[in-house]
Formats: sequence, structure tokens, C-alpha cells
Amino acid sequence: MDNETQPKSKLESKKTKRIALIVTMLITMLGLAWFVNKYIIQPQAKKDTVTVAFEPSNIQSHIGENFNVNIRISASNEKKISAIDLSVKYNGNKVKYQAYTDSSIAFITVPNDYFTQRVVQDVSGSGSEKKVRLVLVAKKPAAKLSSNVYLSLKFKALKTASGSKITLIEPISSIVGTTGADELKDHTFSIDSADAESTVTVRESISCNTDGDCKQNAVCAANGMCACKPDYYNCDGDWTNGCESKTVCLPGGDVSLKLKLKLQGIDGQPKIPDMNVRVSITGGDLHGKKTFSDVAFKAKENGIYIGQVALANVNPGNNYRVLIKAPKHMQKRFCVLKPTGGTRYKCSAKNGLTLEKGENIANFIEVPQLVGDLPLPQDGILNAKDIKAVKDCIGSPNADCINKTDVNYDGATNGMDFSLMQASMELKYDDED
Repeated sequence: MDNETQPKSKLESKKTKRIALIVTMLITMLGLAWFVNKYIIQPQAKKDTVTVAFEPSNIQSHIGENFNVNIRISASNEKKISAIDLSVKYNGNKVKYQAYTDSSIAFITVPNDYFTQRVVQDVSGSGSEKKVRLVLVAKKPAAKLSSNVYLSLKFKALKTASGSKITLIEPISSIVGTTGADELKDHTFSIDSADAESTVTVRESISCNTDGDCKQNAVCAANGMCACKPDYYNCDGDWTNGCESKTVCLPGGDVSLKLKLKLQGIDGQPKIPDMNVRVSITGGDLHGKKTFSDVAFKAKENGIYIGQVALANVNPGNNYRVLIKAPKHMQKRFCVLKPTGGTRYKCSAKNGLTLEKGENIANFIEVPQLVGDLPLPQDGILNAKDIKAVKDCIGSPNADCINKTDVNYDGATNGMDFSLMQASMELKYDDED
């Protein structure tokens, strides 16, 4: 009897071992999957991205001319940017990095004193490959940091070139900011550099014998070609009027907007006079696309905010619409340059305005921007969440709380902010495109 049952016991023992091995493998695989998800996939998914874009993507210049590469740095989810370390590569035989007379870089959307520490190095490389490195640090409270930084580097065209590249060098470049919840902790962004490249085409300038051949603000260089005087620019590419501009040639310089805005609840000089406003353009010959810029605005004594922007990829033409999205306000669409009607003003998506070559003045002060969509983060609408945030912050000394809910920019969150939010909800408007 014992001899007959022994083989059966051995089989059962082997089967048990196989089951135990399979269970162990499953547990191991599940454990590995958990580890990968927790420590690899999730951190990557949660890591915020900052987009670095060079503008314009295609640059036309002449020998001896200065031109600008504008760098737009935009953090996702409205996270704040506190430090930038960028290395930019260029062909030293074709172009030369030019330091500004008062600073090594020009800031377009943030004040010159935004970065409290600045180091700019023009580093020689092997052969024609050279690079310029920017190290910028903003030692400021999170409430005073920005989600968008727009700056400009100046170069000079040396020789004729076709397809010469100016590009961001990775992975040695990095950008640091605050996380929102842990604002006291540094947070390294993942960089999206898909558009961090400009292609430079350098052509011959017009020949000359004397400075008189080169028109205004230009001189006849040693190579017998006209060149702009220091700090002047030939933004329109036309040498018959010389170097007509003393400001940086922004992308899309053929069409620009000078904007005047009125914010709900602000009638005098606010305690926070500077703000960035998103200005978007649709319609016209954009063929269903939308172009946007984060524009620096500054308030005058009467509370009117003024800003100016050159419109990238926007040609002179008809049927354009301008969308304005202030930091704590609902987006508003305009289809005339000087609208009236106050909060009753409406712009149909079928209507549009005309943008002419050069500067266009958009006077929107008769239609105040209504408060409502707070950076909590923003979701594009005014709802109970925004109202509750203001109510909960009334009388609070917390700087972050005030920064998000002080809608009339008087430096505190109080009953006036709450009243403005309620009034805005009754007059609610928001335009998506």
C-alpha cells in the first residue's frame, strides 16, 4: 500500500512547488509593476514641462546687420519660473553674439530687475561651433514670480549663410521654478525644446562708398557694405529708409498692437501696476489657427493698463479677432479696435477687425475686463470655486492667497474683491475663441 501511494505523493509535491513558483513570479511581477509605476512612470507623468521656443523660426539678415533671437519660456500649469540656465549654440563663422550696451540680454515681458542675478558668457568652442550661456536667478517670493519669461539675444551677421542654425543645447540646459503646493522647494522642469531653433539666412547688404550711401542711422562698414549703427535695427529689411528702428525687432514686426485695457474695479493707480496678459489673434488669414503672446502691461495713474506686442505670423488684413485674457479675469473677444457698450459689448465669431501694416491701436477701455477666472489653477470659467477662494481669503495675511484672489490689485483680499466677483458672476461672459 505504501509503495503504491508514494509516486502519487511525489506528483502532488511537484505540483505544489510549481504552483508556489507561479505565485511567487506573479507577486514579483506585480511588485515590479508597482515599483515602475510609483517611482518611474508617475514622477515622469507629474513632472511639469516648460516650453522653450525661439522666435522667429526663420531669420533674414544682411552682412553687418544686427538681428535678434527672441526666446519665449512658458511653464505649464502656471507654475512659476525662478532660475534659468540656457546654453545656445551658433556658428561663430557666420554670426557673432552681441552684448547690449546696458545689459547682455533684453527682457520683453518681465522687468529688467526680475532676475536678481545674471551671468551671460560667450563661450568659444571648437572650430565654428560657439555658444552663449545664460544663468538667470530670481530671488523673489513665489507671488512675484512669473510663469512666462520672454527675452532677446542679439547677434550680428558676419558672412553670407543659408540655413545656419541657432539652437538650444540639451541636456545641459535646465529651468527651475516652484511647484505651487511646495513653493519653497525648487522644482526642475522637463524642457520641451521642439521649437527651440532659428534658421538664419544672411545675404549681402547694399554696397557703399560713404556713410551717405547708407541712409539714416547706418554707416558704410570697412567691407564696403552698409550696416546699422549700434543699437539701431533695420526691422523692415528695406535699406532705402536705412535703419529705422531703435527697438528690438520682434517677430511679426509688420503688424503690431498697442493695447489699452480697463480692469473691473480699478479706477486709479493700483498697488500692483505690472501684469502679463495673454493676447490671442484668430481669424484673418490664420486659417483656423490661433496665435498668442504673453504681453507685459503697465498701469497709468488713471488705472488704464497699456501694453504693446508685435504679432508673430500675422499679416495685414481683415476679419481678425483679438482675445484678451488678464491674469484673474475671464477671456474677452473683440472684433473692433475701439468697442463701446461696456459689459454689454459682444463680438460675434463671424465678425472681425482690420489689422494694418505697422502699429494698430486697440482701445478696449470702454469694455472692462471682468474678474472671475482665478489662478487656482485656472479652468477658463467663473464658478463657485473662484467665489469660495476669495471668500476664504478675506483678511488673510498669506501672500499666496492674496496673490491669487486680490482682483482689484490693492494688495489685500477683502469685501471689495468679494463684491466684484459677485457682480462679475451676474454679468458673466467668457469667449473661448
